Amino acid sequence: MPVKFRSLFLLLLGSSVYWCFSQHHERDSVMSTYNFADKLYVDADQLSARTDFNDSTAAEQERMSRQSLLLFKQLISKQSSGISDSLLFHCYVKAGLLLHIFDSLPQAKIFYLNAIAIKEKLPAMQDSFLFKPCLFTGNIFYSQNLYDSALIYYKKAEQINNRYNHPLEEAGRLYNRMGAMNYETGNYRLANIYFQKALSVLSVNNPSYNDFLVNYKMNIASIFIKLEEYGKADTLLKAVLALKVNLNEIHHNLGIVDLRTSRYQEALDHFKQVKYEHNGKSVELDYNIAEAFSGLAKKDSASWYIRKAIEQNKELNADKKNPALGLAYKFTADEYAGGNDPADAVRFYQKAICQFYPAFSDTGIYAVPEKISGVFSYIQLFNTLIAKADAFHVLYNKTKNTTDLEASFNAYKSAFALADYVAGTYDSDEARFFLNKIKYTAHDKAISTSIALYELTEKKEYLEEAYLFDQRNKASILSFSLQKNSVKKEAGIPEALSLQQSSLRAAITRLSIKAGAVMDSTLLTNISNQIRDDEIKLAEIQQQIHSNAKYASLLSATQIPSSEKIQEMLDDETALLSYHLGQNELLIFSISKKKFEYIRLATDSNFYNNIRNFVISLHNMNQADRYAGTAAAMNLYQILIKPVLPQIENSKRLIIIPDDELNAVPFEALQNENKKYFLQDFSIAYQYSTGLLQLDESKNSSNIFNTALGFAPFAGENADSGLQRLPYSKEELSQLKGKVFYDSAATKQRFIEYANSYPVVQLATHAAVNDAFPGKSFIAFYPKQKDSADEHFLYADEIYNLRLDSIKLIILSACETGSGKLVQGEGLMSMTRAFAYAGCPNIITSLWRAADKTTAFITQRLHFYLDKGNSKDRSLQLAKIDLLNSNEIPVSLKTPNYWAHLIFIGNYEPASRKLGYWWLLVFPGLAIIAFFLYKKKSRRLGGISENNKIS
Repeated sequence: MPVKFRSLFLLLLGSSVYWCFSQHHERDSVMSTYNFADKLYVDADQLSARTDFNDSTAAEQERMSRQSLLLFKQLISKQSSGISDSLLFHCYVKAGLLLHIFDSLPQAKIFYLNAIAIKEKLPAMQDSFLFKPCLFTGNIFYSQNLYDSALIYYKKAEQINNRYNHPLEEAGRLYNRMGAMNYETGNYRLANIYFQKALSVLSVNNPSYNDFLVNYKMNIASIFIKLEEYGKADTLLKAVLALKVNLNEIHHNLGIVDLRTSRYQEALDHFKQVKYEHNGKSVELDYNIAEAFSGLAKKDSASWYIRKAIEQNKELNADKKNPALGLAYKFTADEYAGGNDPADAVRFYQKAICQFYPAFSDTGIYAVPEKISGVFSYIQLFNTLIAKADAFHVLYNKTKNTTDLEASFNAYKSAFALADYVAGTYDSDEARFFLNKIKYTAHDKAISTSIALYELTEKKEYLEEAYLFDQRNKASILSFSLQKNSVKKEAGIPEALSLQQSSLRAAITRLSIKAGAVMDSTLLTNISNQIRDDEIKLAEIQQQIHSNAKYASLLSATQIPSSEKIQEMLDDETALLSYHLGQNELLIFSISKKKFEYIRLATDSNFYNNIRNFVISLHNMNQADRYAGTAAAMNLYQILIKPVLPQIENSKRLIIIPDDELNAVPFEALQNENKKYFLQDFSIAYQYSTGLLQLDESKNSSNIFNTALGFAPFAGENADSGLQRLPYSKEELSQLKGKVFYDSAATKQRFIEYANSYPVVQLATHAAVNDAFPGKSFIAFYPKQKDSADEHFLYADEIYNLRLDSIKLIILSACETGSGKLVQGEGLMSMTRAFAYAGCPNIITSLWRAADKTTAFITQRLHFYLDKGNSKDRSLQLAKIDLLNSNEIPVSLKTPNYWAHLIFIGNYEPASRKLGYWWLLVFPGLAIIAFFLYKKKSRRLGGISENNKIS
């Protein structure tokens, strides 16, 4: 080889060797630097666990952490020099965690997001490494009040944690934060589940065990405060007080408990022991101190602390919106409202609204949020909108300016739009019940304001809004739940997801029922833990369903038909009456084919006494005592019926939507001045709300009961059942020609197996109502010998989980199936409601326990009239009239307590248009007339034609 080529070869070889050596040396250098940085990171973290931790140790910890951070940043800057993606990922994560510790949150968030982006390129890397960056990215978004973004990353972290059989490190922090997110949205039930889960994964070996324990238990106590269970909150807080951890927060919360129970001086004593640094918590403390001084009627001190809170907030947050400032503004507004200064009250309520809803910034007092989304401090916002509406109403009373009354109306409307939005974000009926409790306090004012505006302006839109306010606040939870079930298929929700949801709900129900019978504390704890874990799984599935955009849009659409839609639905013989019980007023909306009207009547304690006396008399089944309900029935007729007789004079059928206490009243048993029953003039169908009222186009065919399903578990002797025999129950089902199960064949398992395969189902059995725990109300089936004490009971909670949408009519002649605990605004928590929830649109149910003999008579005659093609409400009316006219029934069993218990709740079925036998006579007559007319016309036309020819 020539010398010059040999030299060139040796030069290239040397360069290659040097490059390889330098690359290897650089990789070694990178790893050496990373290992040293990581050792500093770990050693600094372990210093916190030392028992002799002091200021000197803290300074050393900070020095080591900052040096570690500097080295991680140097490695990140060298990413183009051969550092691997996996090593770069760990550098970003640990640098982010250190920046987080040093409160450099914006930079920490950038580092976390870079780590998350790198992990997407590394599918082989375990997902567990991604848990912390997702969790802490969520924490930063949360601290910045970007709740939607925070929830995205929390959900990612939760999904990662759920893939492992053991909780990942910091899982407790995730569950606690998920609890806090639900707490702030008012979903206290789910918040409590997450806080309890955080407690369950907390290790006693954690060096900060007591800190976390106290924090999580304080959060649970905060839920008790929101639910107004102050005794539980007080007990829990005093228990953790002994741990001497987070004493400031504990005393602050104990002060709030005292504040909410009007122990204002005790509240101040706790608040005085709180020594916060100058931060957001000190702003809340000053606000609470102002509340306490206000409660003690020390207005000057209250005003001083509120001003201090506002000034502190300005120093800390500048112009950044936050709920603490909103509370201070609302407090100020409340003080002005209490001092009869509604104009200034409205001004400060508007400021508070802008703080509670960051997306809304209009300070004009007549402006309100219209399109609601992404609200977290919704309870404060709702209460402020209602308070603003009230203040405008007071202002109107002073000014008589219609604009102020319209402003009041708009604020109410905005508040209820907010409540509807929030209801759509909740994943459980329990959470919606709490929301409805808040709504209920204000809906009467919204309705009366709408009526007042209608009477002032004669604009029909205000009467329409009064009707809509009324209907939206009746059975809204039931309506919403049924709506959810109906839109799932339309939205394309996978069937597998719906089945998972149903399966988890059923499992939770079974465990809850089992827990009620368990005495062993260890077993009860295990069951409670399983329920909690299933609840969290259920929440995750429901979140997946809610993330479907089409599902969310369909769910948000209003389901209350307008008055015009109702009029289009009704025929000339039917009218709808909707009752609203106000504070001292009864409002009745009447809708017929051609009219939409209302009536207002004053009410007093006598009105409610009549309801109570009437219901007590109806429930009395002691034949030795004569029926004593006539006077109350006549008094109620004068109030509930007589004023609307002019509106319903052309009707024969009524749809009645009762309200609150009126849910227990069978209107058929009301009596006029001549003691004539209302039943004798009108057939009645009840409904929970027009939001649930559908047009039933199906017609009863003569063989409908050939495809019916019946159960009579206690028709025979039932020596082993332990329950009273119902000898007439066999007669009740005698006309059913489908599948009927008697006695030992009538089991709960058979009902669940067969029920949704038949259009008509009838249950002639026992039932029991549990007012304390409505979900524990049950219908009894025949017990198997191997059954436990209650496995033959079909509980209301179990019915809620069933799918019974193939049933077109269910007849629950079992006693008390229509009775239950009254929840204001929602109605009776009855077995009937459970079947409606499960998908049964039409239900004949019993309001109380009546005689077996009269029930059997009515249901037999009901079958007879249904077979003839009559509507369900009309068939029940005729069956009861037959009882009153029958010679088979003793006079002693003809009072309303023996026949008015059965009522029909369901869809509107237009009157039958069957031709009947009279058309056999009419058709020939019409044919003859038509023939003669045709012949006459033919002769006339023929004559004209001839004349034309002659001419």
